[in-house]
Amino acid sequence: MTDLTGVIPPATTPFDAAGDIDFAAAGRQIDWLIGEGAHGVAVGGSTGEGQTLEAEEFRDLVQAAADVAGGRAPVIAGIITDSTREAVRRGRLVRDLKVAALQVTPVHYLFRPGDDAMVEHFRTLAGETGQQILIYNVVPWTYLSPALLLRIMDEVPAVIGVKQSAGDLKLLADLMADVK
Repeated sequence: MTDLTGVIPPATTPFDAAGDIDFAAAGRQIDWLIGEGAHGVAVGGSTGEGQTLEAEEFRDLVQAAADVAGGRAPVIAGIITDSTREAVRRGRLVRDLKVAALQVTPVHYLFRPGDDAMVEHFRTLAGETGQQILIYNVVPWTYLSPALLLRIMDEVPAVIGVKQSAGDLKLLADLMADVK
């Protein structure tokens, strides 16, 4: 397991004129972030256009980031999908790429799955990928409450933290107050 501490910024995903990932530019960005003191980098999240990438593009981006990081700083792979099945698929694609953790949004549909289904989503993802997981709590219509986040972390030991991105400081304060 990799300890994740400090500042871990999200990386953008640069594209060329044809709409393909510019891996050379991505590599320069990762190298620059680490060189400037970032304690790790997150790729493939919302800032990195992860929701628009095909699964194989996502894998290749994570591989490029891991190659450039070269063990100097941990790499976190962002997974933003609409289903547990696709989240598992992407997690498996990067399982052997030396990522420190998967940063995963809750399942998000036009309706909000129940709390038990949310717990099962993360339990399945952890079991099927064998990876550490950070919950990326950003999707407004499936925003997870502090109580549910703590329940998931309690019931699914592979869930090691939360990237709280909804901008609600009261909910962040509630989460911090309840963390043991």
